[in-house]
Amino acid sequence: MMNERFIDLDELVLLCQDKVTKGYIWEAVACYKAGAFRSCIVSTWNAVVFDFLYKLRQLELIGDGQARDQLNEFERCRLEDKRKELWEFETNIPKDAKDKYGFISLMGRKHLERLYEDRNLCAHPSMQSIEEPFTATPELARGHLRSAITHLLQYPPVQGRLALDLIWNMIKSEGFPENTEQAINVLKDSYLGRARDALIKDIVVGLTTSLFLDDAKKPKERCRMYAALEAVSNLYFQQFQETISSDKFFKIIASVPDNKWYKVWEYLRRMKVWDSLKKGLKIKAETFINSINNLDEGNNSFILTNALEIPKMKDIVLNKIKSLKGTDLKPLIEVINKYKENINISNISEIVKDYKKDAVEAFVKSITYRQAEVAGSNLILVSTWLTIEEIREILTGFCENNQIHGAYQIPEIMMNIFQETPQLAELVKDDWLLVRQKIEHEKRYVDLVQLIDTQYGLSEKEQ
Repeated sequence: MMNERFIDLDELVLLCQDKVTKGYIWEAVACYKAGAFRSCIVSTWNAVVFDFLYKLRQLELIGDGQARDQLNEFERCRLEDKRKELWEFETNIPKDAKDKYGFISLMGRKHLERLYEDRNLCAHPSMQSIEEPFTATPELARGHLRSAITHLLQYPPVQGRLALDLIWNMIKSEGFPENTEQAINVLKDSYLGRARDALIKDIVVGLTTSLFLDDAKKPKERCRMYAALEAVSNLYFQQFQETISSDKFFKIIASVPDNKWYKVWEYLRRMKVWDSLKKGLKIKAETFINSINNLDEGNNSFILTNALEIPKMKDIVLNKIKSLKGTDLKPLIEVINKYKENINISNISEIVKDYKKDAVEAFVKSITYRQAEVAGSNLILVSTWLTIEEIREILTGFCENNQIHGAYQIPEIMMNIFQETPQLAELVKDDWLLVRQKIEHEKRYVDLVQLIDTQYGLSEKEQ
């Protein structure tokens, strides 16, 4: 049992930020293991003092005038051997760490004050009574070790408002990555790498509020913010979940006007937080979907596309789309196609099924160049989801219908269909070779011929 405790303390020491601090904590652990519990408490307090000085130096480096002035005063007192002032400096460390710099919480301040009191009892010839000196127990020494590390020593010097501003400015910078994995690595090395719960939750609330309510954000900046938020949710899942389950999160969403709710749906899809929403918000969200009657209106198609990716909304969304089949689904298909990299294809196979069928039929039966081009542009929207049979029908129509083959925009449309269906290329090889045979001497189809030759490894002799 004692060995497990030693391992636990050794691992805690590794969390300390400063080398000097870490040296004093190692000494404290060694004293604890040797049963020198009074010495353990004294060394632990020494580690707190040096860690406080280390953090002040780090703040000084980033231009904190208050930290600079306090360090200068400490150096003056040290050089002039002002023992009373140095004692007051030590005495005020818990208060200053909490109130001046936000290094610790109120609870952390109380723990450090207890440590300071017990350190005085251990280091000075203090007595509980005339006959009995102060005796430090193993539990007391271990408790002070743990609290010193968990409340102060493990954290970087910047917390609170200053840390929030620095992290926020970093995320807004054009140099911040749009990729979540890269954002995780960047934030790990920032002041958020080992942050207090309050700072983490402030970042989540700040990013969420901006994504919902700030219309000035450019698309790339929104991508960086989502990458940061997804990184935070990966690094600090529990704190993220606690934040989005809070009343504060509820109030943020409740403040979003209806015409901006498409932002909420994007957030719900990307952050996967549906299950954490309060019941009232879930009811509003379901009502919102059921109220949609026009795919061309506002951001309705975008909303449905995002809502479709929320598992517990899937059936509601599909039923809504079925009820809109009498209307033109093209606006919805366009949005789905735009965001197809973020969409579960199985979720939309039923949606595009009828649209594909109509588009293929219109294409192969085209009676004018213009009709072929319009039908072809509709095919491009669903080219990712074309089946073997549909591709064969399209390619047969191309070879047999001169209104298709001769239309001005068709070469580009056919190239798009070829490029968007690589998974079916071998299964429809013979059909594409028939297309190649028909167009091999036409200059406007030279790029499509090259694509086909590259895909199927045709040599000059085979050509």
